[in-house]
Order: sequence, then structure tokens, then C-alpha cells
Amino acid sequence: MRQRRMIVVALPSVVLFLFFFLYIFFNIRIRSLVLSSSSPTTVTAHTNAKFSILIGILTRPDSYDRRHFLRLVYGIQSSPVADIDVKFVFCNLTKKEQRIFIALEILRFNDIITLNCTENMNNGKTYTYFSSLPQILPRKYDYVMKADDDVFIRLEPLSLSLKPLPRLDLYYGFVIPCNSMNPFVDYMSGMGFLLSWDVVEWIGNSPIPANATFGPEDKLVGNWLKMGNKGKNRFSNKPGMYDYPGTNGKCSHELIPETVAVHRLKRWDQWLHVLEFFNVTQQVNYSRKFPIIGLTDQNQMGLEGVGDLALHIILTKLGPKDTARVACVSKRFRDSATEEALWSLYCSQDLNLSAPLDADENPVASFKEAYGLWRVSFCFYPWPLVLRVKRCWDNLKSWLAANFPEALATLQKGVAEADIQKLEKQFELKLPLPARLLFRFCGGQDFSLDGDVGATKGARSLGLIGGYSFYGHMVDVFLLPFDEIISYTEELRHHLEFFSRSKFIVVAASATRIGKFFFLDCATGQLFVGTKNLVTGEMLQCVPQWLVSSSVHDCGSDQPQDAMLLWLEEHFRRLQNGIIKLREEGSARFICQFPETSPLCSTAVTNGVQVRASAVLVPELTDLNASADRFIFSYSIRMSLLPDGCFINGMYFSSCQLHWRHWIIRANNTVVSNVNGEAVIGMFPLLQPGEKEFVYESCTPLPTSSGSVEGSFTFVPGRLRDPKGGPFEVEVAQFPLQLPDYIF
Repeated sequence: MRQRRMIVVALPSVVLFLFFFLYIFFNIRIRSLVLSSSSPTTVTAHTNAKFSILIGILTRPDSYDRRHFLRLVYGIQSSPVADIDVKFVFCNLTKKEQRIFIALEILRFNDIITLNCTENMNNGKTYTYFSSLPQILPRKYDYVMKADDDVFIRLEPLSLSLKPLPRLDLYYGFVIPCNSMNPFVDYMSGMGFLLSWDVVEWIGNSPIPANATFGPEDKLVGNWLKMGNKGKNRFSNKPGMYDYPGTNGKCSHELIPETVAVHRLKRWDQWLHVLEFFNVTQQVNYSRKFPIIGLTDQNQMGLEGVGDLALHIILTKLGPKDTARVACVSKRFRDSATEEALWSLYCSQDLNLSAPLDADENPVASFKEAYGLWRVSFCFYPWPLVLRVKRCWDNLKSWLAANFPEALATLQKGVAEADIQKLEKQFELKLPLPARLLFRFCGGQDFSLDGDVGATKGARSLGLIGGYSFYGHMVDVFLLPFDEIISYTEELRHHLEFFSRSKFIVVAASATRIGKFFFLDCATGQLFVGTKNLVTGEMLQCVPQWLVSSSVHDCGSDQPQDAMLLWLEEHFRRLQNGIIKLREEGSARFICQFPETSPLCSTAVTNGVQVRASAVLVPELTDLNASADRFIFSYSIRMSLLPDGCFINGMYFSSCQLHWRHWIIRANNTVVSNVNGEAVIGMFPLLQPGEKEFVYESCTPLPTSSGSVEGSFTFVPGRLRDPKGGPFEVEVAQFPLQLPDYIF
């Protein structure tokens, strides 16, 4: 009886102990499922409810075979814990056959997302993908993944690894650098990274990603999240995500059972190895009557039996390098692999050639010979970089041909390798690989320069980079001819002490006797522009440093990029997108660096009067050592009267004239100037419908690198001498004054 009483007394303690034990075990179990993380945010486990994942595979419209193969690979996979949709993502269709064939794919599979963009590399496709999803998708997903089309993703392991993770503020993938386990060290690899839906919505709404879309896109995403303080829950799935064995150094390792994703599957034998390792077809039930026959030495159908058309299609998918290998297999393959139509396609796709020309633009006998000569001419450079630099120049020349042919005529032929080596020897430096290639394709602009950097009046407006003017301060930046690069670099080394100790060369300058010089640092690959204190070595960098490759001399890297290449690519992007445009002054035209589009250019319409306004930094007048007015900005105001005239108090007027101006200038958010005065630069413009914009430029100092201008103009309907009504105010919407990422 006494023992029974003791058991009853102890029973609550036993129950409490068991409850405590189960609680500790459950928490340890859940935490063991969480991948490596340094997140400050509490991780919440989701144990029962299914969640949803969208996997967007970024590919190209012409990759029909790859899409059909991936449909097979993912169509036989499923997950017990998540609903997973796999979609193929590419930009606008450009060919007639694409519109037909892809329409059939959409009708049959409904797994394609077409973005409003142009197919590109490092020019905003990833941003367009994420920012478009909230507008085009019929529903939200818990997670959105961006993946390459050369990666194999195991859907069940992926979903199981996500199950215990947060549904908000998540950034998941394979962290770069490859040997790091810290998910916050940098960005997630482009093989396949995943964002929670709230982060996707933020990308679509925030100005941070919208203003930084050009560059290595996966690295850009990491920078967006860092700048926006997003993705605080970060998870790097190592070793479950990796590159195929032997393809990418420390990012690669052998296939393992815990795999979530294998990247860099470029060849069919690599895909075969991966699919066999994971026994992807294990659930197939072979028919006894009609078994699947294995390809053995005694029973196989070789490619020798494939028809000529089919073989031609296969070769077009292989590309030039593998086609050359196929030519070594047999006489029939050699005949097919040397067809002129095939190499014409390769020359068009890779080199933008419509005729068989060598790298010096000399005609040759065939497209195959032309392609081979190009490879020989640039055999010391990474071929993908050669194609990128050629594409950069082709894009610029194409734009100039269509819009500014007089400037196109100033571009010189490329520089010989021997001349580049002569420069390197003379100044004891090594040019970055991208810069060497830029000079190989174009030797600068052909202007007749006099003693100082200055040009004839006719040539002064033909600078490839362009410029701005205000109060007689006219800037028009051109690329120095290669021989002038040598002479000006030599001269500055004699006169500037800091320059003589550096690895800088002068690459661009204003053609208007204004002391504006651009310098390429051949050691780091960064591009700089001189300030007012250039003689002391004061300069501003022209390209974001994080975009410049850590080693710009590495021939082992496919895509090293220096600031000069990035600078020219960004310049073309601005021209192509209308961010900057040509402007006419009298009989001359020039590329004007004042922005023409939002958010850098503001537009406001008041009573039929339109005012557009934007600004540029003036680095050559900027003084970083000044105590107050360190930065100088020039701003451009464009005003016009809309076709219907001005509308005031229910009445229309066919003209109006400016009388008064009011400016509020801020440094950061602090008002530093509040100006009221008559006229603008001493003028009282009269606006009438159908006339060109009245344009004027002025400048303002600023103590900080960021600020803004806003204000108003007071007009009278009619003329000041003959007013038709009372004065009315016209808004000048706020426009930014800011130190830009790219300085031109």
C-alpha cells in the first residue's frame, strides 16, 4: 500500500520529465534539419502544411532540345511536402519560327514565361525576371528560384531542405566563394538560388535593384539584398549543391547521395552520368513483350545512319569547337562539319559577320576559314571575352551608324599586338586583358589635336562619350587615339609626380581644352577621372569597384572585366535605352550626358507648360578637399508649351512668358539654398505651341555627394509686355544631384 502511494506521488514528476525530454528532442531534431546559417532571425519550423516553389529556368528561345529534355527530367519528379512548378524563362521572341514553335510549346505544356526584354548577358534579365513575377503570375509562391538550364535539381531533396526554413526574408543557394561556409560572405551562385516571395516583391518595388541592373547578375542580387538589408535569413546548401566533378575547381566535388543540385552539365555524357548515379528512371516498368533494348556494341544505331538534315541540325547545336571535333570522326562527318552554311551561321552568331572576313576585315575564301583566322588572331585571349568585346564595339558602331554617322567616321582601326606590347614595355606595365582587346578592335578616335587637348571646331562635338556645357564650360569626351595615349601618358609622367609612380595611362579626354582626363589603372583595372586637384592625384573612380574583376590579367578566366569595358558597355546601354541622347546646338550635334528618363530626369506639366530637369556631376571642377562646396553639379532645364497651349482658369492661351524663378536646393535632406530671382541666365523665354524646347544649363555647388533640386517658374499668359491674365506658377519636379555609379 505504501509503495502504491509513493508511485502516485512520483507520477507527476515522471510525466513532467518525459514532457521535458520530448521537448528537447523535438527542438534538437528540428535544428538539425536547418542548413548552415548565420541568420539573426529566428528560424520557424513548418512541419505539416505544404508550401509552394516556382523554379524559373533562364534559357534562350532557340534552346528547344534542352527544354524538351528538362521537361522529361523534371516531369518524373515530385515532392511530398511542396507543390513545385517548373517554368522556362526567356526574353522577347525575335524570329518568325520562334513565334510558331514556342506557341506550340505554350499550347502543349503551358510552362513558358516570356519577359519584356532583349536576350542578354549581364544586362538585367535576372532583374526583369524577379520584378515581373508579381505582376504576371496568377498567384503567389512561398519561394521563387532562378536556375540555369545546365543544372540538375532534385526536387524532393530541395523541398525537404526548405521545409524547416523561414517563409520570409529568405536567400538560399550555394554561397560564393566556393570554399566558404558563411552564407553572408558574398552572393549565391547562379546555378540556382531561391528567394522568398516577400523579397521578390521588394525587388519589383524598390529603386535599389532598378538602378543597378548591369553587371554579373547573380552578384548583383547579393548586392541588392545587402544594400536593402534584405535576405537576413541566409542558407548555403553545401555540400548538397555543387558543380559537376572536375569542371570548376573548389566548387566541384564528386556526386554524393545528399545532392540537391549539380551544375555545369554542358555535355550529354555528363547528364548521363548524373541521371545514372541518382537512378532517375528506377520506377520505369519495362514491358515483357516489348523490352527497352540497351545500346550495346552488337545492337546500336550510330549517327552514320542519321540523315543529312538531322545531322546538320545536330551540328548547329554543338557549336564551332565541337563541330571541329566531329570533323575528325569520319569522312561523312567531315563533309557535314565543313559545310559553308554551317560556318556562315557560326560567323553570324559569334562574330556578327555577314561576309567571310578576317580580323583585319580582309576578305577570305570561306566562312570556315574566316572563323579559324579569327581564332588564330586572338589565340592568346579567352574566346568568350573576345566575343564580348567585339559585341561591345559592334553595338556602339551600329548605334553610331544609325544615329551619329559623323562620329562613326572618327573611329580608328584596331591596334596591332606589337604596338600594345610596345606601350607596355615603354611604361613597364601590363594592360588588363579587356583593355587590350578594346584597343585591338578600335584604336580610339581620329581627331587632329593641337598642343593641348583640343580640337577643331568641327571635330569638337564628335566625342564618342559626349558631355555637357554651361556658362561657356563645354565638355565633349572622346577616346584618345592610341598614339596620343602614349604621348599624353609620357607627358603627364613628366609633370605629375603621383602619375610617374603609378600604372596609369590616359585613355580619354575632353576635346574642348577643358582639363578633363580619364585614366585606366592597369594594375587594378579601375577607371578614374581627374578632379580640380588632379595635380595632387585627386581622382574619382568611374565604375563600381565590385564589378571589376579581382584579376584583370588572368587568361584562365573566361570573362575578366575591367572598368573600361564596363564603362563602354554601360555607355551603350544608356544610348540604346534613350537615357542619354543626341542634342543639337546650331549646326553641330553631340552626345549629351544630361539624363532624359526617370528617375534621373524629372518631368512636370502645369497648365500646359512642361518642364523637364536633370543634372550631371562635373568632376573636373569638384574639389574633395574643400570645406564646403566640394561637389559641382550642372543641371539642364528644358521647358516647352504643349500643343494645346496653356490652360488657366478655363481659358486657353497660345503663349506664355517666364518671369520669375524659385529654387530649393538640398544637400541630403537639408536645405542649403533657397533662391528667388528674375529670369533664367538673364533670359525671359517666350513659349509657344509646336516650338522646340527652350533649354538652358546652370550649375550649383553642394557640400555632400547627394542632394536634390526642386522649385517653380512663374509665367504670365501672353507676353510680359502684353499679359493676357495673372501670373501662374509652373512646377519643377524634384530631380537628384548625386555622385553616380558611372562617371562619364
